[in-house]
Amino acid sequence: MKRGCPEHFCGHHPARVSCFRQGFSLIELLIVINITAYILWLTIPAFFSITSASRVSEAAFGISSAVERARSEAITRHTYVWLGLQEESSEQLLGIRVGLVASMDGTANTNSTNLASLGPTQLYKGVGFSDGAVAALSIPGSNPVLLSDFSGGLSFGIGSRSFIQRRTITFLPMGEVTTNASPGSLTGFVPLIVIPIREAHGTNLFPGNDAAVVIDGSVGNPLIFRK
Repeated sequence: MKRGCPEHFCGHHPARVSCFRQGFSLIELLIVINITAYILWLTIPAFFSITSASRVSEAAFGISSAVERARSEAITRHTYVWLGLQEESSEQLLGIRVGLVASMDGTANTNSTNLASLGPTQLYKGVGFSDGAVAALSIPGSNPVLLSDFSGGLSFGIGSRSFIQRRTITFLPMGEVTTNASPGSLTGFVPLIVIPIREAHGTNLFPGNDAAVVIDGSVGNPLIFRK
């Protein structure tokens, strides 16, 4: 008889009892399920936090890139370019839509027939505008124009999208920036424009995950502040 695995006999017929169990017992299975559920309970909030942080960062970098392109197009074409930003909800999730239009005749003429879109619009989901982000980020500078509070800009359309909230920034042919939708030769630039961004869950904003795109109006360059 080999060592290790005992043999049991019933009558005159020996029957080997297997030393190896098949599967798990009910108690072991319940323990595994409970451990798995606990690990998921710990990791799911972290996953959603990472996802939300990624959305805020994506929006900040996307808007910053739109600012840089608007400035570049204004200088290259020697014309006026308008950057529009608008809050809207898609499938019960708040987001910020971005679009660019340029003057075709090189003047500040805002007639719709004189405006040409500079590509399709872009929607950044899971974010919204919030003045609270400005204080949370400790942005330097005095009396900035907060685009979240601004509604005196240009209304325009790109395809089927209408920018009717009038949160627009105007880029002049030399690259300066103003919130005046129809600037004249003596309008000048706005020293500081802030686009504050906050994390959104559904259609509600939640503090703690903030960013801002800050534009130096004298040169039109953007800078990202992130918390």
